[in-house]
Amino acid sequence: MHPAAPETTGGSPFRRVLVPLAFAAALLLVSGGGDSRAFAFRSTATAAAAAPQFSPAAGVYHLPVSVTITDSIPGATIHYSLHGAPLSVYSPVYTKPISIQSTTTVRAMAVAKGYAESAVTSGKYTIDLLPAATPTFTPPGAVYPSPQKVRIADATPQATIHYTTDGTAPTTASQSYAGPIRVSGRETIRALATAKDHTASAVATALYDIVVNAATPAFHPGGGIYSSPQSVRITDATAGAAIFFTTDGKTPTTSSTRYTAPVELPFSEDIQTLKALAGGRGFNSSAVASASYTITPLVATPVFFPPSGTYSDPQSVTLTDSTENTTIHYTTNGRTPTAQSSRYTSPIDVQDTETIEAIGVANGGAVSEVGSAAYTITTGATAPPVISTRPALNGAVVVSLGATTPGATIYYTLDGSTPTTGSTVYLAPFLVSSPLELRAIAAAPGYSGSPATRQEFTTRIAAGTLVWSEEFSNTTGHNAQPDPRVWTWDTGNSGFGNHELENYCAWGSNTPPCSTADPNAYVGTDGDLHIVAREPSTGVYTSARLKTQGLFSFRYGRIEFRAKVPEGQGFWPAGWLLGNNIATVHWPACGEQDNLERVNAAASPDWNEGSIHGTGFTGEPLGTVYHFPAGQTAAEWHTYGMIWSPGKVAYYIDDPTKPYATYTPASLKELTGAVWPFDAGQANFILLNLAVGGDWPGPPNATTIFPSEFVVDYVRIYTN
Repeated sequence: MHPAAPETTGGSPFRRVLVPLAFAAALLLVSGGGDSRAFAFRSTATAAAAAPQFSPAAGVYHLPVSVTITDSIPGATIHYSLHGAPLSVYSPVYTKPISIQSTTTVRAMAVAKGYAESAVTSGKYTIDLLPAATPTFTPPGAVYPSPQKVRIADATPQATIHYTTDGTAPTTASQSYAGPIRVSGRETIRALATAKDHTASAVATALYDIVVNAATPAFHPGGGIYSSPQSVRITDATAGAAIFFTTDGKTPTTSSTRYTAPVELPFSEDIQTLKALAGGRGFNSSAVASASYTITPLVATPVFFPPSGTYSDPQSVTLTDSTENTTIHYTTNGRTPTAQSSRYTSPIDVQDTETIEAIGVANGGAVSEVGSAAYTITTGATAPPVISTRPALNGAVVVSLGATTPGATIYYTLDGSTPTTGSTVYLAPFLVSSPLELRAIAAAPGYSGSPATRQEFTTRIAAGTLVWSEEFSNTTGHNAQPDPRVWTWDTGNSGFGNHELENYCAWGSNTPPCSTADPNAYVGTDGDLHIVAREPSTGVYTSARLKTQGLFSFRYGRIEFRAKVPEGQGFWPAGWLLGNNIATVHWPACGEQDNLERVNAAASPDWNEGSIHGTGFTGEPLGTVYHFPAGQTAAEWHTYGMIWSPGKVAYYIDDPTKPYATYTPASLKELTGAVWPFDAGQANFILLNLAVGGDWPGPPNATTIFPSEFVVDYVRIYTN
């Protein structure tokens, strides 16, 4: 049947077709059967119409395309087909661009009055949509000592993120991400992203393991003097934590003997010291608990004070006995004391190297075990330093050095070399997270130098491991003081070398203009540190500067501040480091590393500067400005990071694999008199502050809003 438009005459439909003679003849040739639509249109013209043109050309595309078909013959009609459908003059007529959403073959031909049918133009459009970017997690999956607020982001604009928290594979039917996810235990988060004109992303996976600090163990009975053997139970308040202990005075580790039954302590002439810690799988090791037990017969063995040891001055030794109605008898000539030996009535002066032995004699004649104390008097010599440690995270420790000679200065090395008075001066506890050999000496005015004290640290910790953190946790239900074991304060309004305008106030300061009613720094119930700039009266400004000076420091590693800063004329927030040796060589020789630093954010909010300072470079030469990507604002949460390694200081924002500034000793070669201070042996302490006014930002103005906050989520240190 010819495809002409139907008409109706007298109620009966019929077809009326007017065709050229040549076309009619062609129809007669095939009237024996078949589908007439399979035959091409033939005109009596001898020239063929021009073949249609496609724009854009056929090929592979990563987004849907809109295909326009044109022909150079004016008035030509273009017929087209898709997906391999037959093409003829009865195919659809092209009237507007064709939207190609999936892989399709387009065919087209043109017909025009006075022309034969054109050649067929054919083109395959392969639509290969790109997947959306794989989501990223902040912070990344790892072991953490406290609950975490996990944020999920995706680099594909307007992407929707779907996630699961039970380890199952996410789908587009899974929960949509709308805000931070709180993780308080062992949890696997998996996420994928979808976006218009993209296929679904790959699935991103992050495993979080919140490992809490175990409580310090307790001993039952506690340490003391006993006249009978003791069976000591060790308990711990943290459910599920294992207890490990030693009985030789050494510091226990999770490789020490595991506690399973009471520890039996027999009679002994020596003080028996139990030490224990709690930990094991799922827990960070607790602080070490220690208890000393003196297990003696009915008459206690005399106790010497000070105890045996090496002293730089003559000692006055006191003897005591815990058994009532007991007399003490002693000797200083190496003989074993008896009830006929010298009776102790007053402290014994020890002027030189000497051993004192003593017994207790009860009224009934019972005699104690012999107590002995050897004293070495090194007149004029400084006593050697004492090394102590406390656990940090994941095997790292914080090391402290102590001097027993009044006024002594401690010098130390970390490479096993012999320390001298030209070595690094000990000024604050420091983090140790890699194998090293610590040696230390002490020297005091008027005394000779001490012998060296040595301790070797063998722990190897994988790169990228969290070894110290300040999470600003707060479970009190109200605003709390920043941990005084970590943070101390700068106070006053000296201008701090920059003509700053603020008065820095410490926690608890109520001296005007400071006020305990409106603290300038506190840990909020949200688990963040808030540093608040205030204007208690016109033109009078208060704020806070916290620092770990004298309490904590570190040398080499990757430090991160997660923070958001205020915007306003005159504000100068900063997260930075100074060398401990600022107390001995002063600034700038101590070195300064500025990780987070920006001024007047309201005027130009989307930047941060990372810089270093030292002798010969105290101004702009070694500062680099980072501009946040389009769509980000500097007033939002960002992670400000610094990577400090031998011979290098690098800064990054949010991604440690993409430093925006790297400085080395070679960076100083054009600066006359510049000295690289960051490998001189000292550890550095941390500062967080919000300055108001100063040489760089200038003063506040009428647009500046008070109060305004510099908020810090955490400070973390990782191994390089």
